[in-house]
Amino acid sequence: MNANDRKRFWAKVDVRGPDECWPWKAYADRYGRFYLNGKPKLAHRIAYILTYGYTDLDVLHKPVVCHNPLCCNPRHLLSGDSEENAGHRKLDGTDCNIPVIRSDGIVFDGVNDAERKTGVLHNNISKVCIGKCKSAGGYGWKYLEDSDGNPWSTVARRYKASIVCSDGRIFKSAADVEHKTGISSTHISAVCLGRRKSAGGYGWSYYTG
Repeated sequence: MNANDRKRFWAKVDVRGPDECWPWKAYADRYGRFYLNGKPKLAHRIAYILTYGYTDLDVLHKPVVCHNPLCCNPRHLLSGDSEENAGHRKLDGTDCNIPVIRSDGIVFDGVNDAERKTGVLHNNISKVCIGKCKSAGGYGWKYLEDSDGNPWSTVARRYKASIVCSDGRIFKSAADVEHKTGISSTHISAVCLGRRKSAGGYGWSYYTG
């Protein structure tokens, strides 16, 4: 990269305080893209290279980005292989694909899956998983792989467990019930776990037949 490339690159970054995110201001498809020699490169990777001296864009492993995929602050980036990066993402709560277990024993495929099915913000769930908060949405949360030997795991049920209604109807999951009846899946799960007496005027339980 020549001096003109460097100047062109940093002109597209909103450089702020040293500990703040530095958002990419130009074209992005989730991550910022910077055209170099006619080819699009990941902007946060370029920021890392310009700061720490790497020159081969093809051999540098993708740095870990903070919670903001447009961030180009080199202090928010780490170089590492995919396994190391996954570890960093878990530690800082930015990996949305690690299964999580709620304190009532229900397991979700990740924090985004939990947010979609319960309405609790995934950022808040992540904070509980990494110990920054005690609860989110009225529940404790853990990464499933961290719950070995914990009472939560002994009663773990996937959110997609079949549900039976007190009128005899059987549904594929609490989400399926909500889709077909409009009754809150969170309330249905609460009935199944004994936290509520009814939801939508019906009793509900996990199907064991």
